[in-house]
Amino acid sequence: FLYAEDVEYSMRMVKKGYQIYWVPESKVTEQRLTDKLKLSALGIRTVTYRDAFRFYYANRNQINVCLEYRAYRSLFKSLCHTIKVIMLLMLSNTPGKDLFVKAIVDGMHDGALGDLGKNEHYSPERKC
Repeated sequence: FLYAEDVEYSMRMVKKGYQIYWVPESKVTEQRLTDKLKLSALGIRTVTYRDAFRFYYANRNQINVCLEYRAYRSLFKSLCHTIKVIMLLMLSNTPGKDLFVKAIVDGMHDGALGDLGKNEHYSPERKC
């Protein structure tokens, strides 16, 4: 599952001595809109995943990439966003929200430990 792969590839290139450039005018168009979950509480909003396995892999890979490349500022931003998502989930009536929070925490844990690869508990086929 590729989550945070763009950051990973960019960091690998920099590590090898290549220069990368940020193009602020570039636009990314999200193609998958039907599998998103909209969360909102206390005037705070976000759009996030609708599946536990996506929460797991996205958080695991993001934490791992930040730690691997010592991108502590990005790690701090990721943790702030993760806390926001957890809070919005807990304040919502979203079915399975406890499962989503567990997937986020498990992903953060495994990412911090560098426990990568396929996790049988978080597969798209399995209803966690």
